[in-house]
Amino acid sequence: MKAYVLDRYGKKRALRLADLPSPALRDDEVLVQVHAAGVNLLDSKVRDGEFKLILPYRLPIVLGHDVAGVVVTHGTDTLEETAWFLQRVLAPAKPVVLSAAMRPATALQSDGPQNLLDAVTVAQLQGARGVVAVLGGQLFGARDVRKLHPYRIDAFGAGDAGIIGVVEEGRLRQFRDWPSSADAIGADALPDDAAAYAARVRALPAMQDWEREAREEADFLDFDEPYRNSR
Repeated sequence: MKAYVLDRYGKKRALRLADLPSPALRDDEVLVQVHAAGVNLLDSKVRDGEFKLILPYRLPIVLGHDVAGVVVTHGTDTLEETAWFLQRVLAPAKPVVLSAAMRPATALQSDGPQNLLDAVTVAQLQGARGVVAVLGGQLFGARDVRKLHPYRIDAFGAGDAGIIGVVEEGRLRQFRDWPSSADAIGADALPDDAAAYAARVRALPAMQDWEREAREEADFLDFDEPYRNSR
């Protein structure tokens, strides 16, 4: 593969375009081809050697410390809760894109690969921000996304707020603005005692209903105590 390489520190040092061996992949890894990258302010400081005392790089190195966005694969049942939690706590300046699949990879109409590709398309867009979800070619804001159907590929909606846009042939057609950065309350607002927080969540009526249904299903299917032992 080709990459711009830094051989020596210095403000007047030019990057060198070099042919590098492709990364060796394990059985559980995939190789992603990057079509575009930028040198940001941090990279220029690394090039000048300003961080050489605290960042133990071994030259030559390939610059590129920033990311355009983050893609998270997620289950569909709790995707809306995760999306709003991340947006409410962080409201990130870069896009965090949740992607999921309503059909398994073995289905004739598997939607996972296209949803993942669309999520990557959104994550690299300039100006994108906040927590969003991409499913079925539609882009949802974290505040508005809702699961409406247990099986259909177009299982998610956004209610009266509407979707942010649609992803078509690798391009976003945008209808309204990205999630607001004003949503953030900050991670400091979260309780320090995670166990106490989990207990409060389990005390919610909806959670109690879910646990009762799970116990009834386990009894009906005659499981070997997997649920009861995990409580």
